Amino acid sequence: MDRKLRIRIFLRLLFIQSGWNFERFQNMGFCFALMPHLKKIWTDSSRLKKAVLRHFGIFNTQPYMAGFIIGNVCRIEEKISSAQDSQEEQKFIMVSVNIKSALASSFASIGDRMFWGRITSINAIFCLIVWILFGFYGWFLIDAEPDVSVYVLFAGPLLGTVFAAYASLYIRWKGLGYGYLCGGSKLCGLDLLPWSKIISKLSLAGLVSSVLIFIFVLISAAAYYYKSFGVEGVILKAVLVASAIGIFLIFRKLKKSVFLVLATLLVFSSVVVIISRIEGIALIL
Repeated sequence: MDRKLRIRIFLRLLFIQSGWNFERFQNMGFCFALMPHLKKIWTDSSRLKKAVLRHFGIFNTQPYMAGFIIGNVCRIEEKISSAQDSQEEQKFIMVSVNIKSALASSFASIGDRMFWGRITSINAIFCLIVWILFGFYGWFLIDAEPDVSVYVLFAGPLLGTVFAAYASLYIRWKGLGYGYLCGGSKLCGLDLLPWSKIISKLSLAGLVSSVLIFIFVLISAAAYYYKSFGVEGVILKAVLVASAIGIFLIFRKLKKSVFLVLATLLVFSSVVVIISRIEGIALIL
């Protein structure tokens, strides 16, 4: 696979979810990304049509990891086109079907755990860290009026977005190239990186960062409200937060709908706001 063809497939990979459907999931996006390579090796229109229909069945995986599978399939399609007879051709077709299905399941599990389960959460942590470093505390101190620029406000979310975008684009590009090199192997791409260790390290990084942010927020909030409202204010704020967390945990234990939980918390917050307007109580709220 030359670089020009690889770039074309890579760019098409970005749209693999565009044709998502409930019947065959990502099959349209998969064929769309694969098409430049199929047109290159299948010059006969009837053979090209058969090749496209081969890959028009059910396909579903984590979209950022699809490059490993498409690269693999590109290599196997070349083997199919160079088969000496129909028996050998059918053999490679079955290899393509089996490996495609196996890798789709494996990479779906890896990709979901790594991107949806870890990296997406770490994006939010990056955002909060940037805000903390530049003195923006409005996201947890409601009454605070920090003097920060609009650049700081956008820098937090932007850093997380850039991190996630780089990780996803790197995996797409690397996966496409490596998948082509090891095409025909059931472990194609699964042996490229120590996926389990990477996921574990991401989990640890997220846990440590979350704990540190929580400790910082706890200490900062206690100091701020103690200075402004005294011990009574700190206690009351703590009770309100503990009550909200308690409501969430109770509803989760009862396995209630998340919408019911949110509605209850909204009502609870509204009641607190109404009570806080009562003269006397408002002084410490």
